[in-house]
Amino acid sequence: MLQAKIWNPRRELETSEPAIVLVHQWSMMGGKASLMHGIALELNKRGFYAVTFDMRGVGGSSGQKTINGCKEVRDVEAICDWAHTRLGRDLVLLGSSGGAPIAGSAIDLRPFIRAFVGVGYVCGSLASIIFHPHFAAVIATSKPRLF
Repeated sequence: MLQAKIWNPRRELETSEPAIVLVHQWSMMGGKASLMHGIALELNKRGFYAVTFDMRGVGGSSGQKTINGCKEVRDVEAICDWAHTRLGRDLVLLGSSGGAPIAGSAIDLRPFIRAFVGVGYVCGSLASIIFHPHFAAVIATSKPRLF
């Protein structure tokens, strides 16, 4: 079970803009949903729905953290399905730090995921060892990406 929260905007935009799913930093280094609350609040001020959640093994979410984040991609999928059903909107994935490659891996797993934003996308030798399974999906997608 995953712990998640939908942040309803103070004022809704006139159009049905996508909701933003915020994927927190790498769990093994203390990443958790509460670190994304500031971004969620700013998105709300601008009229966007935001979704925060704790990946497996973090906060109120059950399961075991993984080193390379491959199982956490399933968490992103599950939250996207849940948010899409609840909100009836397309989604944009926004991943922070080690959450960015995990979010990027999910970009083409659902047709209602429209785009990907990687904030502080990890790179370097250690990141390439840990997160290499995720890079191919982000490179191969034809959907919009912002790093």
